[in-house]
Amino acid sequence: MHITRRFHPMPGGIERYVLGLAVAQARAGHSVTVITLDRDVLGVRAGRLPAEEWFEGVRVQRLPGIGAQRFAATFRLDRLVRAVAESDVTHLHDLRFMTGTVAAAAAARGRPLIFHTHGLLFHTSFATRLKHFLVRRYYGPWLRGARAWAVASSVPDRDMLLADAPELRRRTVTFENALDLAAFKALRRSPEAGLVVVSGRVARHKGIDDLLASLALIDGAHWRLEIAGTEDRVERDRLDGIVSRLGLAPRVAFFGEYTDATYLDRLSRASVAAFPSRAEGFGLALLEALASGVPVIARDQPGHRDVLGAGLVDRFVDFSDHAAGAAALGSALRLSADEAVELGRRERERASVFELPRLVAEIEGLYARIVRTDLTRRSPAADE
Repeated sequence: MHITRRFHPMPGGIERYVLGLAVAQARAGHSVTVITLDRDVLGVRAGRLPAEEWFEGVRVQRLPGIGAQRFAATFRLDRLVRAVAESDVTHLHDLRFMTGTVAAAAAARGRPLIFHTHGLLFHTSFATRLKHFLVRRYYGPWLRGARAWAVASSVPDRDMLLADAPELRRRTVTFENALDLAAFKALRRSPEAGLVVVSGRVARHKGIDDLLASLALIDGAHWRLEIAGTEDRVERDRLDGIVSRLGLAPRVAFFGEYTDATYLDRLSRASVAAFPSRAEGFGLALLEALASGVPVIARDQPGHRDVLGAGLVDRFVDFSDHAAGAAALGSALRLSADEAVELGRRERERASVFELPRLVAEIEGLYARIVRTDLTRRSPAADE
């Protein structure tokens, strides 16, 4: 059973990750359920979703509740606790959704629990000290008490988790993120000259302001920017002001929430995909662009380093240095057709490291290990 506050059909990195993993497990013959909320806590999609439905062999159960960008809770604790008790393995994907309840239920019923980091709480710089305190004094102790296993989505995630919750070290493994990349690898590209694209949430930590300032410094070049993704209203208003102040309105377009089809279409037309985000647990959208063979420019930060690896360090730039950002973007826009094809080959080769079957096999192995150990009811001292 997977637990996440937000799930398909809502877009997003964790949403795509959990969907791909759950569907792959169902195809492998497992009985897979996803527990989530019956509404979009980010407010992008209005109204309530069905209480229960099936998607590609995965049972989706949606519970009533409340939530916002930084928290979520369900009113039906009884149904959540019962689901934990009935599962062979409970896999929690978001600290911001019922962690204490899930951990307590797993501990009380002796059920195996996995927590998946997905960037922990540190996607933004908001209330950083409080977040570290919560991991040290609330989330860490709950997970330790439930004898939970932690799956770090990346090495930076692992290091952040263990810095605040070192007591989880013996039950922490690192499984680099992965996605079903088939649709991206099969994409036929017809790049439009000068088209720069950004995909993902429009939020302050995504660094779109630095991207705009960098693009504004590219002299004489023909370019236009398409920005697509769930929008934070305050940030969108701020970016509109920046676009107006820099005189970029004719060149910049916001498209809001997108479908899989429009996302693939945008990648097929892009000359450059830009990733100016200041913080990411793992760059899933960056990985999808690599698999599509789109020339990328990304801010040099830990989440992006894990995706690009040593072979693509030439794709990094410090977007806070707008002149450097302009130079990197200008160079990418001037690539010849042959240069773009060769870069796309390198990118697709790197993306192959993150194919979904590898991750599914790793998690299947962990599930088997958990069943062998936790269900034998060993004493807590066995982990010391």
